[in-house]
Amino acid sequence: MEEQQVGFLDVLCWATAVIAPALSIPGMVKRWRQWTLGQGDRRPEPTVAALACGLAWCYYGHINDQAEPLRINAWGALVQAACLFTYLWLCTPEERKHALLSIIVAAGYVYTTFFIPYNDADDLKSMCTFAGLVSAAAPLLTFALLVDEWSIAMLPPWGMSCFSMPHSFAWCVRGRNKEDGHPAYAMVIPNGVGAVCSLVLLLLAWYWPPAPAAQGRDAPTTVINIDDLGVAPAAGLPPPAAQTHGVVRNRRVAATDDEARAMLINPGLVDVAKAAGTASVPPLPTQAEIQERERIAAEAQETRALLNQDLVGVSAGKTHEE
Repeated sequence: MEEQQVGFLDVLCWATAVIAPALSIPGMVKRWRQWTLGQGDRRPEPTVAALACGLAWCYYGHINDQAEPLRINAWGALVQAACLFTYLWLCTPEERKHALLSIIVAAGYVYTTFFIPYNDADDLKSMCTFAGLVSAAAPLLTFALLVDEWSIAMLPPWGMSCFSMPHSFAWCVRGRNKEDGHPAYAMVIPNGVGAVCSLVLLLLAWYWPPAPAAQGRDAPTTVINIDDLGVAPAAGLPPPAAQTHGVVRNRRVAATDDEARAMLINPGLVDVAKAAGTASVPPLPTQAEIQERERIAAEAQETRALLNQDLVGVSAGKTHEE
């Protein structure tokens, strides 16, 4: 049997196949940092789809004794599994509950791929091709259909889309010239879709208006705004604009009315470092403490109003004497 020659395109595709899953790790870190600062969203669907695709192709390589799909997709599946377990460990209970649906669907598809009988290897390849198609389109479909609001912060990191486009295009070209001149459609179709979707995401990230600074939201989409609640800050605290910037708007846990009022009165209750596990949030004050702080704030405002009236009266008296 003639030994297959390894060309530059083969080495390039293998290298990009190793780098592409590794980019998921810094991409996930960036998304979590944006989420902590009140921008973006955390969605596990692209990770789940990539993991299901990797497992399906690993099974195909194992059944047909092909080293390339087994090794490449084993590495990708390992990285995506680590990202998914990290997400499930650190996400909120509400996010974990929403993630279960995509995990159950992906697990059902992988189970079907593993255990249904096949007439030939092409049937299994078709199942793997469909999994690769979904994985390639998952980032764009997640942005288009699942995010709470469309904004540039909801898009995948720009660097991932920028790398994914040539990565998918290289594999598409390699599949077009594979198998003795006959196209390998299992490579061409998913990677062609991946290249197009990456290009669309890249154009969206390029032309989409930038997200406004210091904008956050309470889970899932409600913004706690001190101006809307009409709560006066206690004496000696910063003005409302200083309170909402980087403090109240970084609060992600759904707050009750009392908790929201306490957060606005005492900005120290919200510690952004809590998200990184490096600090703790003090216990909320009691209702009596909240009322006492409101009373002090009201008295301070009343005192300032009386002083302003006295100053106006004195100024008017001096003018009359002159």
